[in-house]
Amino acid sequence: QLTVTRFTPEKTTYTSQADLVSGEIAEDIAYYLFTSEQVPSTISLGVLVSQDYTIAAAGGFLVQALPGAKDEDLARVEANITQVGALTTYLQDHPNGEGLIDIILGGMHFKELYRQNLYWRCTCSRQRFENALLSLRQEDKEALLKDPQVEMTCQYCGAKYVLSHDELAALYEAAAQRHKKN
Repeated sequence: QLTVTRFTPEKTTYTSQADLVSGEIAEDIAYYLFTSEQVPSTISLGVLVSQDYTIAAAGGFLVQALPGAKDEDLARVEANITQVGALTTYLQDHPNGEGLIDIILGGMHFKELYRQNLYWRCTCSRQRFENALLSLRQEDKEALLKDPQVEMTCQYCGAKYVLSHDELAALYEAAAQRHKKN
């Protein structure tokens, strides 16, 4: 099973699963997007490892059809992608991915709307973990209150969040007070 978790700008998460079809992550994600979200997508991912086991090149792209896309446009994109060849070779020759979009969308009209540097950051926060603690069943909350502290670790970035017994009790009390007012 492939498990996909999406983080939205509204700070909510959406997790769903799809069957693995090939064991190649790009193909399995494309299958997920097509079956779960009904969006035709092409994905290519690659990592080139040097003889000294360092990363020589790594990257990927995702092309998704917009609503109303014509079958011939999708076929053109697929054909253009074959011109890229091995993605890791392309990225080794073009470390910043220069020209990749020109090849993939070659023969089609497109306009770059904006450019943004990519970075990885986790969306975890103390508030998100507090919300998770508030969503527990009452008997689970009571069990947690028997411990001197609660420690939660983000499964994505490894950040640890610790709440003392008193902090947890205050959190539950404040939530109960808000609930009574409503």
